[in-house]
Amino acid sequence: MPMLYFSLSVGVMHVTLALVLGARSALRKGSRKEAIFRLANVVLILAGAVLMVSFIFPAQRGVLLPALMTVGVVVPLILVTGGLMAPLEMVKNIGNVISYARIMAIGLSSVFIANAANTLSGKTGDVVSGLVVGALLHILSIVLGLFSPTIHTLRLHYVEFFSKFIEQGGRKFEPFKK
Repeated sequence: MPMLYFSLSVGVMHVTLALVLGARSALRKGSRKEAIFRLANVVLILAGAVLMVSFIFPAQRGVLLPALMTVGVVVPLILVTGGLMAPLEMVKNIGNVISYARIMAIGLSSVFIANAANTLSGKTGDVVSGLVVGALLHILSIVLGLFSPTIHTLRLHYVEFFSKFIEQGGRKFEPFKK
């Protein structure tokens, strides 16, 4: 469970940073309403994190009422500033945070494949076949352990992080035209 808590806390920090950068970007282009919307989403995510902590650790129940009151104030603000798409954006932000648990699960799957490799190679009964089976499965485990979390982390960064504050624009890239 500590790994899950850690991965979700990294998700909260990453999505919060993206929304703060999005608010800054909105202020730079003069859209105060969008900046308020993004900052209200930050407050909602942080209040949700506080609510989760208060449910996980019973000693922290004293923050339950203030966090619920914060959610009660922020949700209408989000609905007013975000328009019809605001509920979808709130759910999307929660999904973005939970996506970080997937990276943890992918990392753990590599550990379980390595454990299965050790078990299977020990049950072959022959040293040579045990080494071959173990080596092949450990190579698979290493490849999956390196590439899968990297690909998913890049996807989280480019799709879920950058989408909060980077807007497409500029001119079309045409390398051979003047």
